[in-house]
Amino acid sequence: RPPSKPNTPPTRGSTASQGQLRLDPSPMSVPLNVTVLSEAGTPVGQLIAGPGLTLAPGTFEIQVSASGFLPARISREVLPGVTLTLSFQLTSSAVVSGTISEAARQTVYRSTAALSVSRFGTPAPACAAGAVTSGRLVLTSYAAIRGGDNVTATIAGAAVPGDLRVAAYDATSNLAVIYLPTARTDSMPISSQIVDGQSVWGVGLAQCRTPSDARAAVDEWTQRPLGALKLSETVAQGVPGSPVVDYVGRLSGIWTAGTGA
Repeated sequence: RPPSKPNTPPTRGSTASQGQLRLDPSPMSVPLNVTVLSEAGTPVGQLIAGPGLTLAPGTFEIQVSASGFLPARISREVLPGVTLTLSFQLTSSAVVSGTISEAARQTVYRSTAALSVSRFGTPAPACAAGAVTSGRLVLTSYAAIRGGDNVTATIAGAAVPGDLRVAAYDATSNLAVIYLPTARTDSMPISSQIVDGQSVWGVGLAQCRTPSDARAAVDEWTQRPLGALKLSETVAQGVPGSPVVDYVGRLSGIWTAGTGA
């Protein structure tokens, strides 16, 4: 996450022919290695907190790395007489690890809702799933509940009493939100960052009641920030709306079908 602070504008009547890049003191606990390259890919200097780099106007690539974190690469424009200050918060390299803790796995299982969706004219209810978030919301796919006459939920092996209400849906994004009649303490946090290549675990539901999980990688996040995730593997025993979580159990996506989420 490499935000830029507002430019320091040139003073009126300035004749400056160069601009400057500066680095904010890092909010991270480890030192940053920040290399500035020209548009042609030639290194022009290292950026450290304090002095900054004085550069001719142009577009520059900034490469950032730190021990234990994924590297980042951005491009920024340097303008004459303008100072651009950069601040970085890198993503932990643990997101690409192949391990999810047992504690996180069990929390995800407890926060996965098994949904039974009845539709007119069908002999038996269809199985779907959703992720309990924010205490009393279940995030699922629109396809999972589309055309449903009645939806019931079972969470952590217990039937949810009362009526469930579809609070919102977005057919284009294939997402829907179900409002629970009472708040719950089991709730999945939502991931604030998703990076290409990170590991995720899709939750499957055998017989619509027994949770399991299967690991995959995020091959691509198309059309950020509203597009779909392309996974390296399909979710074993996945049902429409199955949660897809990261290595600490944060909700990263909702499985739709095949390798899509």
